[in-house]
Amino acid sequence: MFLKIINFATYTSLKIGTPLPVWVLERSDEVAFGALGSHKVWDRLDKLEKDFLEKLTQAKSNTKADLSHTNLDLSSLASDFISLNSDLGNDLASEELSSNEILENEILEGKISSSEIFKTKQSTCGKQQQSLKSLYTCIGNGYNLLVSPNAKHLVMLSSEFDYILTKDTLQNPKDSSEVIEVGGKTSSSSLFRFCKQHNLGGLEFLRSLPGSVGGLVKMNAGMKQYEIKDTLLEVCIDGIWRSDFALSYRSSDIAGIISAARFRLKKGFDSSLLAQFQAMRSTHPKEPSCGSCFRNPSGDYAGRLIEAVGLKGAKQNGVGFSSHHANFLVNFGTKSTQASPTQVDSTQTNSTKTNFTKIDSCQAEFADALAMIELAKKRVKERFGIELVPEVQIVH
Repeated sequence: MFLKIINFATYTSLKIGTPLPVWVLERSDEVAFGALGSHKVWDRLDKLEKDFLEKLTQAKSNTKADLSHTNLDLSSLASDFISLNSDLGNDLASEELSSNEILENEILEGKISSSEIFKTKQSTCGKQQQSLKSLYTCIGNGYNLLVSPNAKHLVMLSSEFDYILTKDTLQNPKDSSEVIEVGGKTSSSSLFRFCKQHNLGGLEFLRSLPGSVGGLVKMNAGMKQYEIKDTLLEVCIDGIWRSDFALSYRSSDIAGIISAARFRLKKGFDSSLLAQFQAMRSTHPKEPSCGSCFRNPSGDYAGRLIEAVGLKGAKQNGVGFSSHHANFLVNFGTKSTQASPTQVDSTQTNSTKTNFTKIDSCQAEFADALAMIELAKKRVKERFGIELVPEVQIVH
């Protein structure tokens, strides 16, 4: 496991955020995924993270190069600094951490019991597990994330978890049909291309859904009546293959780290279905967004409700609801100082008319996005009595 910095302004699809430290998990760490649910482990990781950031701050002040986050490739920060400062590079190399070693030491020192680790790895749905998992957030490709600048304990999978195996290379697959195993880091576009090239049906809707396989499974992603759960066979959660989990509309009860998933597909890629999904995708906005902002309530559509309360096209500073599809929270970019007919008045709740206010030039921020989400929830609740549930994952 190693530490790196991700600039969420470029990582997430909404393209707002701030540089934040993220722990990257490699294949050798998989057996100890459950240990991330331990307060003891995170106490040690926090210390290493603090030391890392102190070295980063010192390195920025010592170098003559312009290392502002707008010009630095933060996704590969450690290797950048190794090339800039050999001494610091050696320090960063020493900060690499084996989670297997941590787990072993914690057990030997009596700071964490083997039974606690066993429960963490075996019980993915209980209250104790949910409490432990709240210690960290595992992120995928960032397509449905809204991340606070104060977010802590973020982890992600390394590129070692980007792979696709067929039934010919799988060991003891549970099913004799067209079974494939896909790493949790694998992108939806890669999986879609694989299915199309190998004439496999069941996941055609992935052509229109960005994200990683881990995130798609966790959210039970889909379009209309087609969902991930329709073809999902089993999931590797915290290093253990499981099939005893529940998936529902855009959600699941999976609490651990999804490192891989197996799908049971059918022979025959459906090009007619693909054409339908592409037509649906054409109505989506072109601006940076985090996909559907809210889940559709039973018997209705979130976009219709948001439009009905006067928020279609409304925005606060640089972020708001698309004028093309009201259920998409988009980044409109830099605003002019001219009064805009779509600038929202957050004090107005019942009328569909909007008061126009003048603002200074600025960029979309996390607080603006959160304010728009809360405003939509408030107006819809007051007018229709419906509680909108965010589909976008908000990481505080």
